[in-house]
Amino acid sequence: MLLNFKFSNFRSFKEETNFTMIPCSKKAHSEYIIKKDGNKSTIKSLPVSVIYGANASGKSNVILAMYILKKIITFGTLDSKELLPFLNVLPFMHDESYYEPTKLEITFSQNGNVYRYGISLKTIFNKHSIVEEYLYINEDNIFSRGLPKGVSMLIHELVKKGHIPKNDTPEAFYETLLKKLNETLDSQQLFLFSGIKNLINNDYFTDIQNWFSKFIVVMDATDVSFNQKDLEVIKNSKLTDRQFYESKIIKEIINCAEFGNQQIQFISDMDGEELSMV
Repeated sequence: MLLNFKFSNFRSFKEETNFTMIPCSKKAHSEYIIKKDGNKSTIKSLPVSVIYGANASGKSNVILAMYILKKIITFGTLDSKELLPFLNVLPFMHDESYYEPTKLEITFSQNGNVYRYGISLKTIFNKHSIVEEYLYINEDNIFSRGLPKGVSMLIHELVKKGHIPKNDTPEAFYETLLKKLNETLDSQQLFLFSGIKNLINNDYFTDIQNWFSKFIVVMDATDVSFNQKDLEVIKNSKLTDRQFYESKIIKEIINCAEFGNQQIQFISDMDGEELSMV
């Protein structure tokens, strides 16, 4: 479950902004709250949320921030042609904030654990680099990355709490491995998937990987992965040879939100390449 998404110095948002799915303490409509058993406490989440506001108020930028974080994690690096158009225009541009890092943080739950991952990006002379990165599991700090020290981990504490497997491997081995990973870690490369999988409990790594693989952020109907993996043909127009599509993901969302007998469909253009919503 997505619990919280936090960002700052991103496009039209200069100050820290939160998009949260965590319900407030009021008991009204509590029957709609999703509740799951967590390792430390019950995890509560709203089933659906809506972003609304005037035109040009920044609604799309909230989704875009999620979209960019999803893409960064998917590639595991900032060095991607698909990311380049976004990375060049990340920060708030109207004052000195343009030279400050853009911060993105996401909190989610998977298999009873709560994961909080954050990253800060900065552009210097058209080169994009990671200046901060961190991961918390159930509010235990797994790793912290910053300049100039690189990645730091409290190996002894993580072994003691079971975040690093308790086996016959001496802690000194993990300390040496962390040092080697720091020496080879590029400033554009995420430690989340490139290094941490060699250190933490494999169940955690699998949880993180599986959650992000299912975290779908759709910016528009022409998203390539959205078209290929999610849309299915439901009917053809004999008059124009245009096809109608339905999204399984959107259909599930509508059912969960209890919107009633509602449908959202997409139709192809005359060439069958572009989609529009109907």
